[in-house]
Amino acid sequence: LNRRSTRVSGHRKTAVLLLFLAIVTTALPGNTQSYVKPELTTKSLDELERLASAGNVDAQYALGRVHYDGKRCLSKNYVEAFKWLSKAAEQGHASAIHVTGWMFMYGQGVVRQPAEGLSRWRDAAARGLPKAMNMLGYAYENGVGVDRDYGASLDWYRAAADAGDSNAANNAGNLFSAGKGIAVNRAKAIEWWQRAADMDNGPAQYNLGLAYEQGNGVARDFRKAARLYERAGDKGFFWPMYRLGRLYELGLGVEKNDGLAAIWYRKSAMHRYAPAQYAYGRMLEQGRGLLRNVREAAEQYGLAAKAGHLPATTNRKRLEDSHPPDFFKPRKQKSRKNDCLS
Repeated sequence: LNRRSTRVSGHRKTAVLLLFLAIVTTALPGNTQSYVKPELTTKSLDELERLASAGNVDAQYALGRVHYDGKRCLSKNYVEAFKWLSKAAEQGHASAIHVTGWMFMYGQGVVRQPAEGLSRWRDAAARGLPKAMNMLGYAYENGVGVDRDYGASLDWYRAAADAGDSNAANNAGNLFSAGKGIAVNRAKAIEWWQRAADMDNGPAQYNLGLAYEQGNGVARDFRKAARLYERAGDKGFFWPMYRLGRLYELGLGVEKNDGLAAIWYRKSAMHRYAPAQYAYGRMLEQGRGLLRNVREAAEQYGLAAKAGHLPATTNRKRLEDSHPPDFFKPRKQKSRKNDCLS
């Protein structure tokens, strides 16, 4: 994405893409990790497998998640994950039913069967699992395993949000913002995003922050935007990290501070976000808020250029043309300790 322009039209195009990304992110089965019982997270793999083999449904789910997520120094193994998650699902574990539904839907460790995946999401939703309700909303919104039906999608998002799923509330806001199957309604979008943000949902805090920054559906308020971006950025979302860095650089809603701008740009750039890599490169090249480092600036420009960022491509070439050929030779990477090796 090219963020060199500050025109509102450019922001709106960016917002549409980021809202889509938020929907996809909230749909991932990794969000069900919280359903692993805390006391099982401290068990050794041997102990967990012993309990799972003895029929402990919570241990079966926990062991399946270890293999699904690639935890505890294990590589992801969908076949082994499906084995244990299926055992838990057979005993009526709602989260296991939900995740195996995802695996059937996308062919992870099992032959792809969208109809079976959808059936399992319905089963988990009937058992009261909010995340499964959210997934049904996602399925109807995107035509995954069913015919696209925005009305049904909104119904499921509402049900999931009423059951406490903040991602569903954010997704409902996205429907109203994009006008999917309904007229665009910014007031409704803001209402749903506010509801999700109050539930501490990061993508909703970003969406709401962007609305306040642009004055889109609400009165423009850079201070509120900055607070929302910081809350979302502290959760690890890189889009609001970049936007907050920009507010600090421009002094909008916060006191102008190049040092904090560079910090937030760097945090976002570490997630390989091209606009942030470009912005952080600028700060490095100009020595604003941190020590000037042209070599590091060129590296950041190069990373953003690989993602198609045109201003970064231009800046990288300018630095290459004005320095000796060997100035930007790749640096040797320090080897990092692997805690999984004995």
